[in-house]
Amino acid sequence: MDENSELKSQLIALNEGRAALYRTLAHLYFTEVSEAQVEYMANQDFAGMSGGDPLIKEGFEDIRRYLRKRDTGTRQELAVDYAHTFLAAGNYESFAATPYESVFTSQTGLLMQDARDEVYKMYCTEHVQPSETLHTPEDHVTFEFEFVATLLERTNDALRADEVEEALRYARTAQEFNEKHQLNWIDDLCDAVMDCAQTRFYRGLSKVTRGWVHLEATVMADEVAVLETSRGTIRVRLDCAGAPVHAANFCELASAGFYDGLKFHRYVPGFVIQGGCPNTRDMSPEDVARGGMGPDGRPGTGGPGYRIHEEFSSNPNNSHEDGALAMARSADPNSAGSQFYFCLGAQPFLDDGYTVFGQTIEGKDVIAQLRVGDVIEGIEIENAAE
Repeated sequence: MDENSELKSQLIALNEGRAALYRTLAHLYFTEVSEAQVEYMANQDFAGMSGGDPLIKEGFEDIRRYLRKRDTGTRQELAVDYAHTFLAAGNYESFAATPYESVFTSQTGLLMQDARDEVYKMYCTEHVQPSETLHTPEDHVTFEFEFVATLLERTNDALRADEVEEALRYARTAQEFNEKHQLNWIDDLCDAVMDCAQTRFYRGLSKVTRGWVHLEATVMADEVAVLETSRGTIRVRLDCAGAPVHAANFCELASAGFYDGLKFHRYVPGFVIQGGCPNTRDMSPEDVARGGMGPDGRPGTGGPGYRIHEEFSSNPNNSHEDGALAMARSADPNSAGSQFYFCLGAQPFLDDGYTVFGQTIEGKDVIAQLRVGDVIEGIEIENAAE
């Protein structure tokens, strides 16, 4: 399997897991659990489902501990708690966790407010509609979770069909929905559940939900590459949506330490400063600056041992602006590997032939000082949402 196919397979598997959890959460918020579902969840191993998030882990542990003590009355106890928490049955003294975005985002705290109209519009745009027989406003948390799951599944369908632009569109829509219609109210909903729920099961569900929605924000956010050079620090926001293969490739190489100690080997005033060639690893900065030959070959001719497919034809953000980070290549459009360059000023004539996968957000003054022989001391990858 080549590099691109492996990355695509990993992304599809990730999306499948994300969609499955969204649908599980959606069901748990829409109706009380059945006896069969209690047994099913009681036999689930939640240990590997936290995604490394401590709050999700804590929530699943609460659910596990509650179900471990299940008996013939467990389902009834959960049904009563569901009705009390989400339907306000018998709840006269506290604010119920009515799971509609409008309730938590409108000044009136009522159903069918602006949030419902906004999510309904997004559903219509994507030709997604909750069943009319349910007679439930469209901004119920269940429908919102189901909508994101559908977008993730459609992203995978597009990836399998090699329809990259369509996959990117679905991914961006999911990210927009997370920002506008999940992060804006999910904490308030989960706080209300913690206040109202009487069982450890639903309190655990609220922890999983809160942790998951915030974890999703980091998954869908672009990452930031922090380049430490002999001239100073450069921070670049990577375009993980517009150029996912290039961004992922750069992150993988950086995380593996591939770039550590390499030197910039090409400088054209007012055009680009280029680095990332492994042939410079065992050369001194002075030798690179003199244009010497390294033990592994001439600077500018090396790579990671594989090539990746171009994305300039599918990337809607492929703009060589000042400070843009892009991949160098040979005459073959699909020959990029590890070498990259920073634009020293706008270079729009490169847009149709080279893939841009990031934009400098700090350190343009450092880029302006870089010259042949300067050292890439290391590259760390951070998430922009952190």
